[in-house]
Amino acid sequence: MLIQRANITDIWFEGGEALVVVNSCIFRLSPLAVTIWEVLETPLEFEELRCQLEPLVGPPPEGTLTEALATFIDDLSHNGIVTTS
Repeated sequence: MLIQRANITDIWFEGGEALVVVNSCIFRLSPLAVTIWEVLETPLEFEELRCQLEPLVGPPPEGTLTEALATFIDDLSHNGIVTTS
């Protein structure tokens, strides 16, 4: 699955978080979501994204990074912040 940044209206970074405007809706990105956004400067396959994030974020408090990342990507995709194909 190829993951890439979607065409958003605007993004504003502050204190490790961000506000994103997508289709007249505003979303707040957590520090992890901001890190995902930054790593996706170029489109990546899911496994490539996971490998690049692992040294940056470490393991999640529960479950695996693969599980947590899949949930984040689903949420970001559902809200039009990233696209998957």
